[in-house]
Amino acid sequence: MKKYIISTILIICCHFFVIAQSEKNFIDQNYIEITGTAETLVTPNEIYIAITLTEKNHKKTIEEQEQLLLANLKSLGVDTDKELSVSNFEGIYTKRFLKRNEVEKVKKYQLIVHDGKTLSKTYLVLDQLNITNVNITKVSHSDLEKIRRETKIKSLIVAKQKATEYAEAIDQEIGKALFIKEVDQNSYAQINVRGMNTSNAYFDNNSLSKIEDLTFQKISITATVLTKFELKTKKE
Repeated sequence: MKKYIISTILIICCHFFVIAQSEKNFIDQNYIEITGTAETLVTPNEIYIAITLTEKNHKKTIEEQEQLLLANLKSLGVDTDKELSVSNFEGIYTKRFLKRNEVEKVKKYQLIVHDGKTLSKTYLVLDQLNITNVNITKVSHSDLEKIRRETKIKSLIVAKQKATEYAEAIDQEIGKALFIKEVDQNSYAQINVRGMNTSNAYFDNNSLSKIEDLTFQKISITATVLTKFELKTKKE
């Protein structure tokens, strides 16, 4: 039993020795450390619009406004079952002096459109319906995660190209990759519509009459990787 325990301890020690040795070999190797960065610009195809219906200062009830809203959006080709959702619905109780107390209904929606042309038509329709509490809350892209992954691969290719060029400058060459780490990644979507640059783009009646097809600033997706490549003597 004692011999078995000693043998087991020796095996474990050998195992850790091999690991330590391999780590040491990695550290002792000649290598070149490089970062690679890539950027991809994509046109948004998901434009999120916040729409608020209220009975305050409006001749129609919430229900009547809602029916008109749905009918007009459908006439534009918007799939209201998929692209329109209720985000909030509340009643505001207002006390009136010497008058009947009132409950003012407020209903909020989130609408998603997929291009500037549909967006401009939507704003024109909302203006015609006297729905003025409207703003753009976010722009995005349906394949954002896929584009992020592709951008990471581009950044890795950039790192390899840089490492190859640097190694050649000193008459050496790179070998296998020893280390790869994602340093940073982000997607930046600025709401910028025809010179308007705000977090909540808003259009008044004057601008609506001139807009035919709204265009957005492209989403910038960047990725950076930190790499280490083996650095070897160039083969003759």
